[in-house]
Amino acid sequence: MTSEQFHRYRDLVVRAREAAGPFDLDAMRERLDQIGGELPDGAALAWRHLGGVRVGVVTPDAAPDDAVVLYLHGGGYVAGSVRSHLALVGALAVAIGCRVVVPEYRLAPEHPHPAALDDALAVYRALEVERSNARIGVMGDSAGGGLAAALLVRLREAGSAQPEIGVLLSPWLDLTNDSPSRRSRADVDPAVTVAETEVMSAAYLAGADPRVPLVSPVGADLAGLAPMLVQVGDAEVLLDDSVRFADGVATAKGEVELEVWPEMIHVWHAAVGHVPEADRAIERIAAFARPRLGLNASPS
Repeated sequence: MTSEQFHRYRDLVVRAREAAGPFDLDAMRERLDQIGGELPDGAALAWRHLGGVRVGVVTPDAAPDDAVVLYLHGGGYVAGSVRSHLALVGALAVAIGCRVVVPEYRLAPEHPHPAALDDALAVYRALEVERSNARIGVMGDSAGGGLAAALLVRLREAGSAQPEIGVLLSPWLDLTNDSPSRRSRADVDPAVTVAETEVMSAAYLAGADPRVPLVSPVGADLAGLAPMLVQVGDAEVLLDDSVRFADGVATAKGEVELEVWPEMIHVWHAAVGHVPEADRAIERIAAFARPRLGLNASPS
């Protein structure tokens, strides 16, 4: 049974959706930054540049030097930032017990595909050089989840070593926006609308074919990817993206764990610290990540 806290959170999302009105890019960017929350106790934020890209580095107390997570924020490729994901990324850093690097990758429509992917790759390469002996994880939510999957595919295509893990939270993996869950869940997920995904995908694509594998990784050759954890809510319009992607990885003989959380809406993880289901999802990610990043002891 879902918690009362989740139902209150969902009601808040519904009211925010109603108040937002028609799609407005500037308003969306401002709104996401305003609701990003604060870092939890035991974590600190610093700014720097990696690979020519500005990044926020969230460091928990006593973080080791031999493990790091590259986290790609969501926001439909047109919005989002370190600020919009501060509470979520901070919770992940503390739960996993290692640094989390969040690139402020270039956004559409000012910078359409492949700008965001180029930035993600540049930061990843810089981390490889800077932390040559470190175990690296790649994670992302929503559009950032799609970007994380595309990064793994691009690394594989380049003949490069994969990171230790890939973790996708409510990922947007199919920019054709043509799957049954887009219709069957349209009335139950207040966090994402089909109309919005169409506007945002058009901005990101700028005329490119949405079936290109590095745009829609659900259609890519998914062999040889890092061990994957995919979390998605059963109420999400993007549900089919995760199911099809996990099936593709499994068919390609890859290691993948798909978790479909009953009644959860898009990136419910953002309610960490307020909703038990969000807290449990973060704990599950940490349990998946820690041993694979060489962090077997629980963080203090």
